[in-house]
Amino acid sequence: MEGISKIRSTQLFCLLFVSRIITALMLMPAMERSAITVDMLPRVLFWDVLAFLCILPIFRLYDHGKSGILDYAQVISPAVCKIVAVLLTLYFLFANINLISGFEVFSTTVVFPELNSILFLILFAVVCGYIASLGLEAVARASSVVAVLAVVIVGLLLITLIPQVRKFNFTPLFYDGVQVPITAALRSIANTTEIAAIAVVLPHVTGRVKRIYAAWAGGITVWIIVLSFFAVGALGAFATTQLFPFYTLAEIASAGIFQRLDSVMTSVWVACAVIKSGFLIYLASDCVRRAIPKLGKNTSILLLSAVTVGCAAFISLDEQRYVQMNNYTLSLIIFAVIVLVMPLTLLLLGAIRRRRKGEEG
Repeated sequence: MEGISKIRSTQLFCLLFVSRIITALMLMPAMERSAITVDMLPRVLFWDVLAFLCILPIFRLYDHGKSGILDYAQVISPAVCKIVAVLLTLYFLFANINLISGFEVFSTTVVFPELNSILFLILFAVVCGYIASLGLEAVARASSVVAVLAVVIVGLLLITLIPQVRKFNFTPLFYDGVQVPITAALRSIANTTEIAAIAVVLPHVTGRVKRIYAAWAGGITVWIIVLSFFAVGALGAFATTQLFPFYTLAEIASAGIFQRLDSVMTSVWVACAVIKSGFLIYLASDCVRRAIPKLGKNTSILLLSAVTVGCAAFISLDEQRYVQMNNYTLSLIIFAVIVLVMPLTLLLLGAIRRRRKGEEG
């Protein structure tokens, strides 16, 4: 990552916020084999606890010289840094393929059913690749605008839904048992790519990063709880039958001159997806260039975008491939390796290195 790239902690908040809300908006109960119920409250609270625990090793790395995971690995050994960079590249690439594949399902089944999926993937990747080429600062500035628009537009949508909320749609907490929200929380944390992203961009953020992370986790919690409240109250059991229940909320909403809030909401989704995909390509490009220093920035972005399109196109040919890619166990294992095992291993190697240097001194 270029040393001159710096963003404020508030910009990091907006970037992470936009990245996470598109994940929430694209929630597919059928894919998760879960339902939109009041158990979304304990689910997101469990996610909060897990997000707090998972970030601790990364913040511990940061406390050693205000370094990110790549810089910390470089101090241990250039070879270790290359290994970490390759693993992070694959992780961000996997996350981006997953994102674009899911967004392709949304776009070609709900919004534009006549749209050619391959053409959509190519155009989407070109736009996201261009955004990634602009750099971290540009992506962060764009996310600030998109975050404000998302809050305003979704807020307007929810206000129009207040008259349609029905008390009888709310079931007791843990109606289907405690295991359901816990499993759902584990699935949510497995898709929280933002934690790995923080590990890479930490050295390039000014301000109180830890406080911003807490604010981000809290803000996402409020966002999901509010959305879930209206999804349950306005849709009830009907929400579970919808491929994208939060989009269904926009379809049934109406507010004065905004008779088609679903179209406005779609614009927000597209903007959030573009920002997140561009961010993921940027992160993957930075990591792969740490592994292969001679690889140019634009060349790496082009290659990563091409691989993303090829894989997403292959997945789009058979919906079962997308289901397999989102396998709960696989996603959780990959997340644990990248976010927990790798940072903890680096901390151990770093401690051994410091001890050896102390003994030699």
